[in-house]
Amino acid sequence: MFKFNTWFLQRGAWIIITTCSSFLLKGQDNNIATDRPGEGESSSVVSRGVLQIETGVAFSKHEIEFFNGTIEKTRDFGTTLIRYGVFQDIEVRIATAVTNYEESTFIRNTGLQPITVGTKIALHPQKGLRPELALLGHITLPWIGDEQLVPDFIAPDFRLCLSHALSERFSLGYNLGMSWDGNSPRGSFVYTLSLEASLVEQVSAFAEIYGEGLEGLGWTHHADFGVSVLMTPDLQFDVSYGLTLSRGLGRKTHFLNAGISTRFGGKK
Repeated sequence: MFKFNTWFLQRGAWIIITTCSSFLLKGQDNNIATDRPGEGESSSVVSRGVLQIETGVAFSKHEIEFFNGTIEKTRDFGTTLIRYGVFQDIEVRIATAVTNYEESTFIRNTGLQPITVGTKIALHPQKGLRPELALLGHITLPWIGDEQLVPDFIAPDFRLCLSHALSERFSLGYNLGMSWDGNSPRGSFVYTLSLEASLVEQVSAFAEIYGEGLEGLGWTHHADFGVSVLMTPDLQFDVSYGLTLSRGLGRKTHFLNAGISTRFGGKK
């Protein structure tokens, strides 16, 4: 039987201990910058000719009050984002995952999530009070993936990704945007706000709040926190934990996320 709290905490502790204990190398400038593990997307764009792969596993548990306490458990294996710098300020992106879905009514399904393609464009760097700014856009395709997971129509989303370096140790990142699920004409407003701190030279931590507001149905807010360990300038491990703060849509969620990111080629 799936015991969420004990199971998640044991594995979270194990991941943190093993990644931190294996960290041996000193940090260098121009380190890899990733769009994981938090919900927010960074304002950085991978350099021209650089291939960056960010992958991991995610375990989540959803409790839905609207349907007699239905409990959903989702395991995403190989949640993968591939980023490639086509120009110095423009990257292209493709993402997908393999999902194992289980519902308390004994509905079970394992399949490939729909393919998402997109781009991120750097608009301007930070200068004084003006934040670093990038524009991010995706479309999720309804033609590739498990038939129970793909949307009925093309599903777009876009975000403005902003960040401030507050000091040598602290930075603030935030997103504003909208997304559509491909099944309903209603869009969702999305926001993220994340504070990141450098604990030691190669270990950083973050805390984040984020949410989505479906047109006409109110807001749901969440929080997550985690750590990232830089093994080399081109290799990073991360782990994070999150939960729902409000139940605007009658849904309570917990999740544990762990992953690895690396990059190849180009002039980094």
